[in-house]
Amino acid sequence: AAERARSAASAAEAAAVVVEDSFKATSRPGNGSKVDKGTCLEVLEASPELAAAMRSAGEDVEAAASAVSELSRCLVPACGTVSDGDLADEILQAAYQCTSQGTSASHVGSACGCFADEISQTFRAIGSELQA
Repeated sequence: AAERARSAASAAEAAAVVVEDSFKATSRPGNGSKVDKGTCLEVLEASPELAAAMRSAGEDVEAAASAVSELSRCLVPACGTVSDGDLADEILQAAYQCTSQGTSASHVGSACGCFADEISQTFRAIGSELQA
């Protein structure tokens, strides 16, 4: 799950770079802030791929968070069967770290999904303005 999350994040980053570079390329020196409408429409056609990559990254991060949280649930019972107190403490600390990291990763995954929704909404609004 972590590898899929890294892959999806890389895809989202690549898509974002393409969108950004396309918008930069439409700015012409001496034109002020005017942007070529045709190029913008082409970028808007590609924008769903960026949103899809962000959603995929979010889902994969959520899956990784779930796996880490499950690991924590497996570690806690192991503390009861360990006779060495120091080792039991280390296992408990590892379980706590898994829970903490799982929670953080879950928040990141959720944020990716929200970000994808915002990207889609923004590009729809831009598309509506360009077609008007």
